[in-house]
Amino acid sequence: MKRTFANQSLMSLVAGFFLFGILMLTANRSEAQTNWMQPAQAQQAIKTEMGNLRNIVAANPPASASYNDAMIHAYYYKAIYARLEEGMTVPDAVNSSLSIFPMGGNNQSFDVVAMPSGITVPVDKAKRAGLLLDATALLSQ
Repeated sequence: MKRTFANQSLMSLVAGFFLFGILMLTANRSEAQTNWMQPAQAQQAIKTEMGNLRNIVAANPPASASYNDAMIHAYYYKAIYARLEEGMTVPDAVNSSLSIFPMGGNNQSFDVVAMPSGITVPVDKAKRAGLLLDATALLSQ
């Protein structure tokens, strides 16, 4: 009787781990299956968004939070656009363009290097993740 109970408990445990594993695999697949735009379509979306960002920059004083956020997005989108013109795929361009924000010494901060008027805006890991999410939303269908 004890042996049967132990076998049933073990089988339930194995089934639970199996189910958990399947759920984890399907969760990763759904994230990886982003339906990206074609490069030409993505470039047009970036051009449209750059116009919106230009309006935000013009409407806000330099160094304000909205101004800095729009500038960071603009630099990132320009880098994506340039990589698309070089022939990269959209997901590769989106991911590799994050490299324009060089890593700081503590692996926590990143600095925008070419901001106008000598403004330096830190771009940390959370900001990079936000930029990646924004670009994914902009360039996926």
